[in-house]
Amino acid sequence: MQIQSNEREWIHLFKNGKSIYTITILIGISLHAMDAFIISTLMPTIIYDLGNVEFYSWVLMLYMTASIIGSSCAEIVRNFFGARNGYILAGLIFLIGTLISGLSFSMIFLLFGRLISGFGAGLIVAQNTSLIREFFSEKLRIKMITLLSTIWGLAALTGPLIGGFFAEINFWRGGFLFAIPLILIFMITALKAIPTSKKLTNKVHFPFFRIIYLGLGVFLIGCTAIFNSIFIQLVAITLGLSLLYLSIKLDTKSKTIDLFPKKPFSIKSATGTAYWYFIMISILPVAIGIYMPLTYQVVYGMSPIVAGYLGALLAVFWTIGAAISSNFSIKNQKIAIIFGPMLSFISVLLISFGIGNFSWIYVAILTAFAGCGIGFCMGHLVNWTMILSKKGEESITASSIHTVRSLGISLGAAGSGLIANMSGLKDKIDPLIVTKSVQYVELFAALAPAFAIILGYMLISHRNRIEKFSY
Repeated sequence: MQIQSNEREWIHLFKNGKSIYTITILIGISLHAMDAFIISTLMPTIIYDLGNVEFYSWVLMLYMTASIIGSSCAEIVRNFFGARNGYILAGLIFLIGTLISGLSFSMIFLLFGRLISGFGAGLIVAQNTSLIREFFSEKLRIKMITLLSTIWGLAALTGPLIGGFFAEINFWRGGFLFAIPLILIFMITALKAIPTSKKLTNKVHFPFFRIIYLGLGVFLIGCTAIFNSIFIQLVAITLGLSLLYLSIKLDTKSKTIDLFPKKPFSIKSATGTAYWYFIMISILPVAIGIYMPLTYQVVYGMSPIVAGYLGALLAVFWTIGAAISSNFSIKNQKIAIIFGPMLSFISVLLISFGIGNFSWIYVAILTAFAGCGIGFCMGHLVNWTMILSKKGEESITASSIHTVRSLGISLGAAGSGLIANMSGLKDKIDPLIVTKSVQYVELFAALAPAFAIILGYMLISHRNRIEKFSY
């Protein structure tokens, strides 16, 4: 018991030989987080240089699609190559994609590079989660997950500065080349840190059709960002969801390598309930991240950089919320699982009513509270998902978390975009239209944590039942 108590201290992430694991995992998530914020800042400059503005949305869409495919392949890669080699391979793929992107002389090459980078990033993040489950105790996992949230918060603050610097000197390629030393350090630390492990199989029955259906489904859902026709958007979402369902259905019946745990979205199981919770809580940051900077600029008349940093408040206070809740007892964790989405729900609901009616300070404060709400629950949700996974499915459950969260992000972006277009944003950008559209978008976003509250009660019930039988 004394050891468990001591593990409440942050220093234990860097003691007893764990420091090399901690550093490797932190560098891995830094690659993904910094890339997201730096490249989004550089995109206007890239488009100005390479042209093809019609592909603006494709850069993010292809990266996200490839990231989901990569994370769904992470367990296959680990089983075939082993933990260490699988991790290094992920870094190598990310490096190749980054080099192609940084040296691109046309938009087609850039899109190809982002596709490869996204696949590598998905492999890295999914394997990160598996390593956290393997190398850290239950108490230290929460600390580790909080540190990962901190990395995202720091990336939200520093990424735009780095991207802005390279944009200012008119050298957007530097935003990609900047990452290369960090990628090489990551691969070296992975070589030093991750123990050699035997391959679990010499044969891989690659789930080609399941991967294709999953990728096409995510791609079609993401395509809503490039279509102006509401009808086509609805068709794309419907087809995308159908393909996702088909992929998951085939995976459930598979007797070879799985992409997900069995029956991954059945609320009768703890894993299924947790996965639905992930999807709901992942919808919210998209609606805030995409539309609040636009609101600050158009409705409140702020400069792009100020609007960008106000939009980053969600990520910053997400980190603060995670830090506050990192030492919670089991009893308080159960409270956080409910209170977190409740705080986010109330905050975003008030944002939807306050945009255009109250000052930007009101909106910014509520955005901070919404971020805190996510931070309160997210780390415990990740840890609980690992703890409550079925015997024999621990690794696939952990590695699938990134895939499920990314699916939530894709659905959030598609739903938000559809609502924004239906409320007039596709026709014109002026203060009145932006106010009305974003009000509806945030109202839609508030529904997600509302459902997460219900799922939280169900998840607690699953945990109570498992705890009861464990005694």
